[in-house]
Amino acid sequence: MSANSVPATALPNRIPRAALLLSSIGRPIDQVVIINDASVAKGGATEMVLKTLRLLEERGIRALLICGDDGKGFSGAATKVEPVGGVHIADAALPFSIVNGLYNYHAAKCISRWIEAHDTPGTIYHLHGWSKILSPSTFSALRPVMRRVVVHAHDFFLVCPNGGYFDYQAGSPCERTPLSLECLVTNCDRRNRAQKLWRSARQFVRRGLVRFEPKQIGAVLAVHDGMLAHLSRGGIDIQCLRVLRNPVEPWQGLRVRAEHNRDFIFIGRLEADKGPDLLARAAQQAAVPVRFIGDGPLANDIASIYPGSARLGRLSLNAIMEELKTARLLVMPSRTRETFGLAAFEAMTAGVPVMVPSFAMIAAEIAAENFGITVNPYDVGALAAMLHRLARDDAIVCAMSKAAYSRSGQFAPSSAEWLDQLLGIYAEVLHAAHQ
Repeated sequence: MSANSVPATALPNRIPRAALLLSSIGRPIDQVVIINDASVAKGGATEMVLKTLRLLEERGIRALLICGDDGKGFSGAATKVEPVGGVHIADAALPFSIVNGLYNYHAAKCISRWIEAHDTPGTIYHLHGWSKILSPSTFSALRPVMRRVVVHAHDFFLVCPNGGYFDYQAGSPCERTPLSLECLVTNCDRRNRAQKLWRSARQFVRRGLVRFEPKQIGAVLAVHDGMLAHLSRGGIDIQCLRVLRNPVEPWQGLRVRAEHNRDFIFIGRLEADKGPDLLARAAQQAAVPVRFIGDGPLANDIASIYPGSARLGRLSLNAIMEELKTARLLVMPSRTRETFGLAAFEAMTAGVPVMVPSFAMIAAEIAAENFGITVNPYDVGALAAMLHRLARDDAIVCAMSKAAYSRSGQFAPSSAEWLDQLLGIYAEVLHAAHQ
C-alpha cells in the first residue's frame, strides 16, 4: 500500500541443485571455512552464520568457523572453531580500537597461519562479518585464496563507510557514491563527523586490499536484489554479484487470524538502529498495545517511554512463533535501509501483516503484493496515526493477512532450497578458480 510501489520480483537467480553442478565440474568441495566476527548470535547476520554451519553439517560437508572473538559461546555440535580471541572495537580501549579497527594484525596472522597449514584446492572461504573485530586485514590474509572466497553482504559495509547507505543525520536514504568528495564531506554517521572520517579511512584501507572484480574474487552475495545497484555503485563489479535471499521456513499451521488480534509486535535487537524507541513513542501516542521481543541497551528507555508496553526479552524461535499467533501486525521501524528483514518474512508466512520503512529493500514488494504497509518511521506522528488506523480497521488487516499467508513464501527460499543455491555458488566459484 504505497503510492511508489513497483512490481515485486520472486526468488531471483535460481541456482541448479548443487549435486548436479558438482558432478558436472568434477571438483568436490573439500571443506567450507566460515569467517565471522562473532561466534554467538546477537543479530541476524551471525544467526545466518550459525544456520549455515548447521545446514552444512547436516549435509555431511566439513565446515570450520574462524571467529574474531574467543569462541567460548559457540554451541555447534561437530563444527571446529578457530578463535582469533579479539574484542569488539566498541569494547576496546580507544587507541587500540582506532588502530585495530583499521587493520587487525593479529587477526590477519591467525587467518594466514590457518590457510598455510590447512588449505586445499577444494576449500571454500565464506566471509560474513569483519567490521567489528577482524577488520579489513581479513582481506589481506585471504589474498592467496581470494578466487575461492565468497563474501556475504548482509549490509553495505563492503562499500559504504557507515554501512547503511543512509544519512542518519538527515534521516533519509543516501544516494551518494561512496568515498566521492560529496560523500566524504557529508556528516552522515549516526554518531558524529569524527566517526565518519574514521570509517571512511577504514573503507580506503579495504579498497586497497581487495578489488571486487572478476578473476580477483570468487563472488559477493547480496541478501536482496535491491542491494545490487548500491553495491555496484560502491565499486563491486556486477559480474561478481549473486543474489541469495535469506531462508525462511514456511509456517506449518493455519493462517493467523490477525484481524481478530489486538497487539502489535516488534522482534529484534533493542538498539537505536532498529528503532524500537520510535515504535514505543508512536504506540504510546496511538494508545495501542505493543509487545517487544528482544533485548538490548534501549530496554529501559522503552519502559520509560511507554510503561504500558510488554517487554518479553529474548525468546526462542518456538516461543516467538507462539507470540505471532496472537499478533495483529509486526512492526519493523528501523532507522536504517534494512537489506532483508527475516522477522518480517517469518511473520508474513504465518499471515501476520507487516509495517516496514519505506526505504527498506523489501518495501516495494510488500506494498505491491499487499502484504503490509510502508511508512517513514522517523515521522512518529504519521506512524502513530497508521497504528491507530490499523488497530481499528479489521478489513484491511484481514486482506493483508490473507495475501501474506498465501503468497509471501515465493519471495524467500526454504532452508533446503537456500543451501542448494549456496552449494551451487560454491561449485561455480571453485570451477572458475581452477580454470
